[in-house]
Formats: sequence, structure tokens, C-alpha cells
Amino acid sequence: MKKTIIITAIIVLIVSSGIANSIKINNSIAENNYVNTLDSTAQWTVMAYIAGDNELDYMWENSSIEWLADDSYSEQVNIVAQFDADTIFNGIRRYSITESGAEIVETITEKSTGKKETLVEFVTWAKSNYPANKYCLVLSGHGVGWRNGFLLDNTDNDYLSIFELKNAMREIKQALNKKIELVVFDACQMAMFEVYYQIRDYVNICVGTPELIPVITDPADPTVKRSGCPYHWILPDLVENPSCDEETLANYFVHGYKTEYSIIKVESYDIEFLSNTVVGKLDEFATVLKNKYKTYKKEIQEAIDDAVSYDGLTEQGVYITHYKNIYSFAMKLENSIDDEEIIKKSEDLRDLLWECKLSSGGYPGLSIYLPVYSLRFKYDDSYPNLDLCSDTNWDEFTDKTRRLTNNNILNRFFSNIRALGFLESFISSFYQ
Repeated sequence: MKKTIIITAIIVLIVSSGIANSIKINNSIAENNYVNTLDSTAQWTVMAYIAGDNELDYMWENSSIEWLADDSYSEQVNIVAQFDADTIFNGIRRYSITESGAEIVETITEKSTGKKETLVEFVTWAKSNYPANKYCLVLSGHGVGWRNGFLLDNTDNDYLSIFELKNAMREIKQALNKKIELVVFDACQMAMFEVYYQIRDYVNICVGTPELIPVITDPADPTVKRSGCPYHWILPDLVENPSCDEETLANYFVHGYKTEYSIIKVESYDIEFLSNTVVGKLDEFATVLKNKYKTYKKEIQEAIDDAVSYDGLTEQGVYITHYKNIYSFAMKLENSIDDEEIIKKSEDLRDLLWECKLSSGGYPGLSIYLPVYSLRFKYDDSYPNLDLCSDTNWDEFTDKTRRLTNNNILNRFFSNIRALGFLESFISSFYQ
């Protein structure tokens, strides 16, 4: 399911038709015959998995590959990338960052970046050729949260489903013989309870955003658009401090994103704490809301309507994701309900979200699926199959909220006009 995500009405995705001339890429290495000859183990290996076999390929070339090669070399830090493009070149290129810049060390035959085997093979290759004490995996491409469309590959319209992601991370853990220290979701809307919990057994820390990653214009050349992981702000800190732990490196990523894209919320989370502690409080919160739903239906609906929302824009108009900021929803519910049990469960959840968030700045931005009724953007029946739903009552609570409609007819009218047009607004006004 292809979803081309466009950031806000102000920032328009315009893919450049040329490759930036400033990229330091060495094409002299023969294809398919590279053997690494490292004599010692580095502190870190950063692995960039770039799913660019779509309309983003030139932009990834202008940003990720160039930024990776931006004076980020150290013998204590291995930096490698696998880039699958659409029209720039044939096959898949593997890069290593050296003193000379980004060297193409291998070209392999075309494979879908949406298949778990492709991802696992890249990580296994990186470990074999670039061993390190700790590993960081950056997943760059399209993102739509827990829904289908992550790391979309246009060749066969394939993508990495949330279930395939879990299987891939399991195999990566086996290949590394340990949990991977840090996973960075360099993709839109992937900082979700559902996503992080799905890979809880295989990752220590995750970095991501619940929002849409902006596209920026190169001041020196307005025809060049850039987006994605701002390695040029991140890797110099790692090179200067190669023995840092994963929490420190995660903070380097968070700071880099905030420096490059000041308008988006990027955070790091302790996945073990999320799994062992926060999710239990989420279950308690969902259970009490489910049990008292009839009593507080109106207040629950208003809190959903007023909570911070992470919708998107597509070429077809507004894409209603039903992704809500769980912290915002809980807080608004506390302010409208005079119920000690609900308030206590809500406060407990919010407090633990603060503890789980490792990065500083602002309230926790983690999102969650909180659907209400929509003619066009209907409830996804596959949702209960996720691990979060199997282990908590959250899906039982959302099974009730998905039948709600916005009581504010004026707000609903303008929202629906953007998404579907007058027809949806008119019909929804009579649905309850």
C-alpha cells in the first residue's frame, strides 16, 4: 500500500532531478569483490539502510549519502550504508566511509528493501566486514507507523510490514548474538507504542519521530531538496567520542534532528523500560477506560478530539492516521473527568512516559493508534494482531472509540472537507 507522504502545506516534496556535485564518492573500487581487512574491532558500527527505490532516491543521494561522507571518519567508528535507488543506478550499492569520503565497496543485484531478508543480509554483511563492540542501525525510507508501507520499494510495491520488522530484528539479534544497541527510525511517524513494543526483545534504545520528517531546500541550490537523517550533525560527535554508550549516541541523533529540523519532535526511548514498566500502566489505563466507557463516553470523545494528532498530507489530500499523542490524550482526560481511579491510572502512565524518554526537551511525543469513526479512513481490522494488543486491553478500548464521531460538527465539517469533501461531512453529521 503506497502512501507518498508530504510535509505540511508549506513544505512541498520536490524530488531533485540531479545529484549534488559535492558528494565525495569514490567509484574506483571494483564491484562484488570487496573484502574488508580491518585488524581490530571498532567501538561502533553505524549501519545506514536506505530504502530509496522510490521517488525519494535523488533526495537520499543529495542528503544521506552526502551527509554520511561529510568528514565523519575514525578508525574507532565504522560507518557503512546500503542504498537501493530507483533511477540513479542499477542494483544496490554498499558504501564505506573512509578518509576519502563515501567509497562504493560493493554493488549487489537488485533486491526489495521491503523484504526482511534484504535487511538481515545487510546487517550480517556489516557485522562480518565491520565488526564493532556496539551497533547502530538507521532505517531510512517511507514510514506510516505500524501500518503497511514502511521502507516502500516501488519495484514490486513491496514494504516491510510491522510483523516482518519483528522477524528481521529477531534474526539480527541472532546474527549479532545480542540485542542491537540502537535503532533509529529515519522515517515518518514511526515513534509509536505499537512499533517499539513489537521489537522490544531485540533493541535497547529507539530513536524516531511521531511526525512527518520535513523536506528542506539547499540554500546554495534551490533545485536540490534534502531530507532524512542529518548525519553531518551526528557523526562528528560520535567520532570525537567513539567509546560513548547507546544512550549518548541516541542523544547525538536527537540533537542532530533538532538542529536540522527544528519543527519536529524527535526523541529516544528505553525499550526495556517501555516493555517491562510503561506498557503495564498503559494496560491499566486502557482497562479502566474500557470498564467505565459508558459513563464517560462524552469526555473520552472530547479528549480524543482535542489530543495532539499526527495526521499527514498526501497527493490526494489529508491522510487521517488516527495516531494520537498518548500523553496529551491522558492529560486532557484528567482535566475533564472527576474520577479518582481514572486520574490515578492516567497520572501513573504519564509519569512513566517521562522516565522512559531518555532525551530532554518537551513532553513525551510517543503516539498510539486511537481511532474514531471515519467513512474514508476506516478502522484497520489487522490492528488486534499486534503484540501490544495481544498483551494489553488497548485494542478492546479502541474497539469502542472507533465507533465515535466528533461532536463538534463545525470542526468535523472542515476536517472532512480536507479529507473527503462535503459528502463525508454531511453523512457523518447524522451518524452516532
